[in-house]
Amino acid sequence: HNLSLGGYRQFGMNEVGLLYTFQYAALDYEGYMTGHSIGPKLLLRHSDLHFTEIDYRYGMKDFDNVKRFDSNNERDVDTHQLGVTHSHLFGEKGKMYAGYRFEKEDAGSSPTQDDWTYDGHEIKLGLVFPSWQHWGLSLEASATRRDYSNANSQPTRVGGTTFSKRKDDDLLFVAVLSHPMTEHTQISAQYLYQQNDSNIAIYDYDRNIIGLIVTAAY
Repeated sequence: HNLSLGGYRQFGMNEVGLLYTFQYAALDYEGYMTGHSIGPKLLLRHSDLHFTEIDYRYGMKDFDNVKRFDSNNERDVDTHQLGVTHSHLFGEKGKMYAGYRFEKEDAGSSPTQDDWTYDGHEIKLGLVFPSWQHWGLSLEASATRRDYSNANSQPTRVGGTTFSKRKDDDLLFVAVLSHPMTEHTQISAQYLYQQNDSNIAIYDYDRNIIGLIVTAAY
């Protein structure tokens, strides 16, 4: 579950704002993670068609022990994110954008807590196509490299005895197809594909998620 609250003030062509986000996740109906983040956002308009967004977020994630993971609370972290995205508008509601984001997560100092301390670098590309016959299509792809600071408590391969610093390469692709239902609402179908390649075998995974989204704007 995600809740976001934001306030913005316009100064000429530019905007400055403050955004707060609350996150809550459950696993098997047990509280799994609670997260908070807050930070400023700056929008710089270079022209009617070009603008740049810069934002910083400070946050914390509080993990709770659950039946499946009885030491889950060792994952508690403080988070820092700094990102910049440049966008170019074209056509009717069309947009191309590219961005870079640095992220840092700081965990505790015990051998299992420090598994979760890392520096990350994300590159993102996106394209929103102009509306056609009231249909909208958007595509986004990102690549993230996460370098963990300490040797992981899990062996490099299942059943192995070699312990290394974890390195992850995360690829993400999202496609959204949307169509209005009424003057103020629209329905969207979303497809998400994620692949995480890690030098620690148990963190290797890929997933496919299909979702249905209803959006209301007034």
